[in-house]
Amino acid sequence: MSATLEDLKKTFAFAVPADVLAKLDPAKPLTAQGVDSLAMTAMAVAVQNAFGVKISVAEGLKLKTLNDVLAFVNKAR
Repeated sequence: MSATLEDLKKTFAFAVPADVLAKLDPAKPLTAQGVDSLAMTAMAVAVQNAFGVKISVAEGLKLKTLNDVLAFVNKAR
């Protein structure tokens, strides 16, 4: 079963403030929407744990938007 944007948002709920999470545009860079580097790191760990995928540092640097993360997760699974 493929992951969805809602699945990702639920996974990120502990790392991203609720007001920021509610407004996230999946096509815009996360850092431009108020997600800081610490939250990005926490989000990467959460994705690895929740979806059973491995994200290398090089791959993580390419994941700029929610759409990028979603595509990565669904391809890696």
